[in-house]
Order: sequence, then C-alpha cells, then structure tokens
Amino acid sequence: MTRRWWPSLLTALCLLPLIPFAASAGTYALVFGAGEFADKQIKARPSAENDAKAVYDLLTDKSVLGVNKNNIQLLLSTKDEKRDTIPATRENFLKALKEITGKATKDDLVFIYVVGQGAASGDKACLFASDSTFAERAKNALFGGDIEGVFKDFKSEKLCVFLDLNLKGFEPGKESVLEPNILDFVRAFAGQVDKDEQTLPPGRSIMLANGGIAPPVVVKGNGIFTLALVDALRGKADKEGYEPDGVVTIDELVKYLEKEVPPLARANGTTNEEKQQLPFLEYARTIHFVLTKNPAETEKVNARLKKFEEIEREAKLDKKVFEEGVRLLSRMPKLKALQELRKQYQALADGTVKAEEFLTKRKEIQEGMKIEKDVATNYS
Repeated sequence: MTRRWWPSLLTALCLLPLIPFAASAGTYALVFGAGEFADKQIKARPSAENDAKAVYDLLTDKSVLGVNKNNIQLLLSTKDEKRDTIPATRENFLKALKEITGKATKDDLVFIYVVGQGAASGDKACLFASDSTFAERAKNALFGGDIEGVFKDFKSEKLCVFLDLNLKGFEPGKESVLEPNILDFVRAFAGQVDKDEQTLPPGRSIMLANGGIAPPVVVKGNGIFTLALVDALRGKADKEGYEPDGVVTIDELVKYLEKEVPPLARANGTTNEEKQQLPFLEYARTIHFVLTKNPAETEKVNARLKKFEEIEREAKLDKKVFEEGVRLLSRMPKLKALQELRKQYQALADGTVKAEEFLTKRKEIQEGMKIEKDVATNYS
C-alpha cells in the first residue's frame, strides 16, 4: 500500500462505528418556533411555526427517530391541537433547556432547533420569545448569555443545534440598532471554543440556516432550510459510499444541505439578498455520529443482519469476525477497502458465497490493507 492511503486508513478506522444505530429513550429534543408576537414592532414570521412543527413531526416519527414524547418539547407562539405544545415564552425556553441539560448524559443524542426573529440589543444579539417586546428586549428577550448560563454543565457529546434566525425581524422606529452577530448564539451553545484552532468541544455540531441577517426564503409555508433539513433526515442524505446504509450521519447531512439549499434560494428568492443565501455549516464538519434512520432502507438492513446472525451460528464464525460484520453491515465505511469487505459480508448474509470462500476473500482484503512498518513509522 502506498503512503498516500495511510491517512485515509487512519481516518476510516476512527470513524467506523462500534455498534449499529438504534433509537432509544436517551434522545432529547427542544423545538422552538416563535412566529407571532403581541408587540407589532416585531415582525410576524408565520413560517417559523410551520417549520417547528415539521421538525417536531420528523423527530417523533418512529420510522425516522422516534423521540419519546416525554423527552421532546415543542414551543410555539400559538397552541396546536394536534401536538403537545408549550407557549414559546422566554421562561419556558430556558426551563426546557435546563431540563435537557439536567437529563442528557454523555452518550445521549440531543437536538435543539430554533427558528424565529431577533435583533441586536446594544452590542449583543437577542432572540425574541413570544412574550418579548422590542422596546424592552434587553429585559425580556433571549440572549446568548442566558443560554450559556444554563448550558455550562451540559454533558452530552452528541449535540446537534439548528439555528434559523432573522436578526433583523423588527421595525426599529426611531431607534438606531447596531448590526447583530449570530455568533453570540453559536458561542453560547458551543461552550468553550478553542480560540487558536476554532474547534468545538467533543460532539457538538451547530448548523446555521444563513448568516442571521437575511429575511427567510419561504416555499409553500416553510423555510427552505427546514425543507432541506427534513428531507435530508428522512433519508435523502443517506448517500455515503456505493449505496444507502439505512442511517443519516452528520457528515451526510452537511453535504446534503450544502448541495440542496443554495438552489432553493436561487429559485425561490425574490431579491439578490435572498437568492444568495447559503447555510453556514463550518461548525459541523468535524462531527460524525448518526442522527436518524432512513426508513426506505431500514427493513433491508435489519433483514440482512438477521440472516447474518443465523449464518454466524451455523458457520461458528469467530467473535471478532461477527462483530466486524455487524459494524460493516450496519454502517457504510469511508475507506474503499472496507467497502469491499462490506460487500463480502453482504454476499455472505445473502447466501451468494459460502463461509469458507468468504473467509478467504476477507483475508485477502485485510492483507491488502497492511502497511509496511517503515511507512507507518514515517507517517506517525
């Protein structure tokens, strides 16, 4: 094997999953959509509630993720008879956030989705809750500092935050308002960011619909970022490797949003500012965990795993071989050699090769992945 493949091998082995994805009670979500406000200086954003409902329906769908109803909170400006909702007030948002931070452990998956209007208050960005007022926003809006104060003891290393904010969603009247900076909220959810490397704490990903100062582009009642997000997490982003593997990862979601959102903006935006909107995904590029299942592939993957278990018992495969097979049949690896090995496991599970032939092929692939000692030493 040549030297240029060594970094890829290291990366692939680090990213290979240890266990297949399974939704559990250890998944939490906060979905916030404030689109109606008593204060008329704050512009209404009807699509915000539609977007929040779409994300809530996605996360609670058992075929996709199936978050337990006790572990997800939907905060809206108006009551929804079909869903369990809570008024999208400042107090309720912070209470819901505190509840998540108190429950979520290191290995729990946590979704936080926030869509709404905001502004600058002094030199700080703020988010309007349904009970906020423009004139008194310094007292009754949500700030990064409020979130950071609740979030400081957060333990989960599987956090995915989506922010779709219009921080110019107001009528200023005679007041002069500074340019808001959405990074105030990024820093709040990120916690302690390494200033030299600009890296986040382990397992924290934050995705922005745009830079936070452009009006939302809406298609049939939903924002384009949420439309793409929901499609991606329902399975359309499951594209890594030579075929779908039944799950959507952070990596796949980032690639999908990066590809699909800009064309939606160009096609549906009414101004140059709207047409040029881009999602900001840099704070999610180093995270690799699984987010949702792809319902179109789940049944096929589970059936193949079941057949593989039967073959393992009949052929009395080595424990390490069996565990490797479960990993590769459950997730698409990044390295081409491991993808070839996955194909061999699929052939074994499908009954197109016998165990003896499979073991020979497996050995050949593994021999081809070995690296000469001097190459490994030089690379390290």
